[in-house]
Amino acid sequence: MFDTTRKEYLLSLIQSEHARLEALLQPLSQQQMLQSGVAGSWSIKDILAHLTWWEQAMISEIVHGIELDPGLQGEPWSTERANALTVEAKRSTPLAAILSEFTNSYSQIVNMLESLEEKDLASAELFEHLANNTGRHYAEHRQMIESWLSL
Repeated sequence: MFDTTRKEYLLSLIQSEHARLEALLQPLSQQQMLQSGVAGSWSIKDILAHLTWWEQAMISEIVHGIELDPGLQGEPWSTERANALTVEAKRSTPLAAILSEFTNSYSQIVNMLESLEEKDLASAELFEHLANNTGRHYAEHRQMIESWLSL
């Protein structure tokens, strides 16, 4: 299935897609980062808060065995609702803090993955969960930002 180990594949995916996202964001102004409409009503700042929440949810679940609650308060699970609540919770957080959290969360994800053994990634479900909420997630939102920037 892989030319490399699952761990090597995930690290490569995460690092390459994160680097591509960072390279896209680097030249943007604060005004561009805060402008809504990038993905629905979301700004780039909102997207970064969203990505960070999903990374932190994975870390909490994998390292501590605790599922983070996005604030559903007993409502049935809905990814769409969870996304809206997590972004809304960070709406008043300054951009600099969101950028710092995004950077720190990425480091935590890489460190967590580096600490896992190959046998820990044998579960296809866990492997897909990690790939979908990191590298593939970065790519998904990078493409949204690229589309918005080309308008």
